[in-house]
Amino acid sequence: MQQRMIRPVADNYAKKDTYQKYIGKHRKAEKEGFFFEAILIDYAIMEDRLRSFLYHIGLLKTRNSFQIDSFREKIKAIVDEYAEEDERKGLGISSISGKLKILRCVTVWAANTEGVPPQDQYLVVLKRQMESLDAERILQMIDEIKQWCKYRNEIIHCLMNKSIESVDSELVNKEKQGFELAKELGNVVKNVKTGNVIRRRMNLPI
Repeated sequence: MQQRMIRPVADNYAKKDTYQKYIGKHRKAEKEGFFFEAILIDYAIMEDRLRSFLYHIGLLKTRNSFQIDSFREKIKAIVDEYAEEDERKGLGISSISGKLKILRCVTVWAANTEGVPPQDQYLVVLKRQMESLDAERILQMIDEIKQWCKYRNEIIHCLMNKSIESVDSELVNKEKQGFELAKELGNVVKNVKTGNVIRRRMNLPI
């Protein structure tokens, strides 16, 4: 595994401080016109909330690692069944596209599966948590995030080859859209997280 160059947060208190600091930086960046910095923070929030989703559905062992927990095969089976034709099968949790794929597949599975074996407590509680969400809006939101990420990638990787007029005309609205999508994604994860139901029911460390 590649060695980290930046030390991660140590606990939830440090995580809260980190969020507060960078949300403050985001407000300042918007106010002073530093929209590239704001977009960087938008993207970081999306990545973090998707990682939190994986943790709260019991896929990750801890908040700060990419070690996959004991429900890997159950989630992988859902992803393999509901992955779209242009998506790779398997989990692929290290990329934002992989995390979005897992969220989409679990959402579709929960909305379209009539029932699960009552003895499979993990799938029972996972389906129950996901059913409380607006599946149609989540799928629409995921498509919007994918399109926004394509814009973000062009800005990050190809800025010097882009028309200044085109960048300047879209940058502010794209940044605002990114922040709104990041907040909406955060609310989705907050609902899945409520009471840490999945991890508690499955006796996973919290």
